[in-house]
Amino acid sequence: MDRRSKQIATQLSLKSNLKREIGEIAASCFDIIETQLNAIVDDFKKVADSSTRIEAKRLSKNVLKIVADEDALIFSLHPNIFQFDRENEVWQNPYVAEDKERGYVAIISIYNFISDSIEFNREEDPGYMVARIFINKDKSFYVEGKRQRLGAKHFGENKFDADMARRIVETALKYAIEFDILVPPYETTSIINLAYMTSQIITSKPKTGKRLGFKYNSDDVNEN
Repeated sequence: MDRRSKQIATQLSLKSNLKREIGEIAASCFDIIETQLNAIVDDFKKVADSSTRIEAKRLSKNVLKIVADEDALIFSLHPNIFQFDRENEVWQNPYVAEDKERGYVAIISIYNFISDSIEFNREEDPGYMVARIFINKDKSFYVEGKRQRLGAKHFGENKFDADMARRIVETALKYAIEFDILVPPYETTSIINLAYMTSQIITSKPKTGKRLGFKYNSDDVNEN
């Protein structure tokens, strides 16, 4: 093997090991989230009305779900490892700047769906991303999303643990509960065709989303 080939092989091995390590750490963090979802369900059931639906479930290796009445949060662990692009603000953080490997992360995305959309398999119903968690080789993390307070400037300050997971989940859940379904604008619903009437309304499967017909540019939620 010549020098160039050896350098490429070494580089490939180092990066592969790094990504594998991050993937294993992210998987362990995902397990922590699952534990906290179950703990939240147990705690909520102690105080919520018995008619209020609250449950958590692992749907697959990389997907978790928690249902709180008409809301569902879906947690998705992406199977790939990413590096921040060169323009990302995270590179201004000294923690990342001093070690570029810290700029490789696993991503856990949190989406808000109407729970009926999942239960009745309404595949056309939209969901809304409410947060993304970025986790690196040190188990350090930061979160971007609705009302989340641990942004990029805090990267390197905290390790992902049960307390952090609970804080993130409860923030996302509180936002989702307060992010109500709005009546769609009249102009977007005033004309329908027969095919839609037959396939959607008559079969009780109208497309539903919290901001259907609206631009999703702002929360439209008043923080209590």
